[in-house]
Amino acid sequence: MPLGAGAQEQLTLCAAEDREGKISEMLTLDLIMLVGCTGWTLWQYRRTKILLTPSNAFMVSAIILQAFVAYPLALSPESLLAIAQSGHGLHMQWAADELLQVICAGTICLMLGHWAAPRLFPRLGGKRHELPRSPRVSLSQLTLGACVVCLVGVASVWIFLIKEGMIPFLSSAEHSREVLEMGHPLRYIYTGGFTLANTGAVFLMGGLFLGKITRQYRPLCFFAITALTITNLCTASRSNLLAPFVTAGLIYFSLKNTKLTPFRASILAVLLLCCASALQLIRAHIGISLAGLWYEVIHGNTFFANFRDSSYVLMDFEAYRYPLFHGKTILAGLLGFVPSSVLPFRQQYAWGSVTLNIVSITSPLHFGLGQVLFADWYINFGTAGVALEGLVIGVALRWLDVRLLQIRCPPKGAVSDQYFQLFGLWFRWGILGCLCASASVMLVYPQLLAYMLILAVAYGARQIFGVRPGVGGGMLRQAGRSATLEHPRI
Repeated sequence: MPLGAGAQEQLTLCAAEDREGKISEMLTLDLIMLVGCTGWTLWQYRRTKILLTPSNAFMVSAIILQAFVAYPLALSPESLLAIAQSGHGLHMQWAADELLQVICAGTICLMLGHWAAPRLFPRLGGKRHELPRSPRVSLSQLTLGACVVCLVGVASVWIFLIKEGMIPFLSSAEHSREVLEMGHPLRYIYTGGFTLANTGAVFLMGGLFLGKITRQYRPLCFFAITALTITNLCTASRSNLLAPFVTAGLIYFSLKNTKLTPFRASILAVLLLCCASALQLIRAHIGISLAGLWYEVIHGNTFFANFRDSSYVLMDFEAYRYPLFHGKTILAGLLGFVPSSVLPFRQQYAWGSVTLNIVSITSPLHFGLGQVLFADWYINFGTAGVALEGLVIGVALRWLDVRLLQIRCPPKGAVSDQYFQLFGLWFRWGILGCLCASASVMLVYPQLLAYMLILAVAYGARQIFGVRPGVGGGMLRQAGRSATLEHPRI
């Protein structure tokens, strides 16, 4: 029997009230997790006196900002308009709610793994440990290696750009950057080049910030960093331009921890977001204005857009009832060094290709949709995969936290190689971040290559030029590798 007009109106009203109640519940959950994660970060800061330990830096950058701050922004009319989903607001709300619950579960497992790590692995208990092993080369030789790697990477990028006759930042052609990074058969030389250069530049920037680079190498370091910055600007990639400075800043504030307070960190984060938004406006040939910067930060394809994009993918993933991928997108990322012409599996299940296929975008010049933490493991393994990923990340971050305190508290009488160990720690932190995302896991290989090349050049310089005692920062071999130390519990 058909319902009357009054009954239909009543049902519509009840459905609207239920929807509003659900939205209110999810906003409350988001606020609880935001406050809880922020409190956990400040608690770690109070215990260690270091604001951005590896676990805190990961929590802030990958979870607090990209998930819990981004959740209410992802469903704004402006954000939905940016992905042409203004007419599917209700379905996007459901997908965003589901993704928020997934991230909450993964975050709780991460905290649990961080707490349980020293109980499962006594070596992480914060007691006596051996110092990390160090290479038998001087800091100056490592600096030379970083300069060589940085300049080689810059040269490879410029050779590629000159050969193609196109500079993305200066080009007025639409999708010029996408053509170089997606449609070119030699794009691996291009992307690998600036990844090599960025890794070497992080070593140089951090050393200069901390005053660890000897005077004779400083002009070469400034030249390499300047060349890299100009090159990254010409690639029109915001991550290329800003990421080396962010990582070098993490290295600097690991030692100069008293110079970074929560307020100063907030100011730096706002400045970085504004810089990224300004670059987006410039490469889109739009004038820079305060209103334009605000719109791009909040609603554009910047730091907060990954949650919106992942919600979009999850909406169609659930609507079309896709089966779980069972690790195929992760494996495709790990096989990123194999050309897709040789291995079609990699092209078929790469994160970008999978997301475009799910949301039915057919443009060949689209990088794919953004990815927030735990989203890829959820569509690969479901809730169990999210829990496992959270636990593993928590244990890894606890190991990095303990290692940071070991590096900061060397034993008395040991020859300090603090800076190289610090660089290695944040290098591993970056590798962990890449491994957590199917979209960026292929970047692990050029980063590892850059690290090995820095050491190879340093060892080569040692064999050719030898080492003079007291020159170039001294040997980086610890005096007594088996020395032990006490450091604060974390």
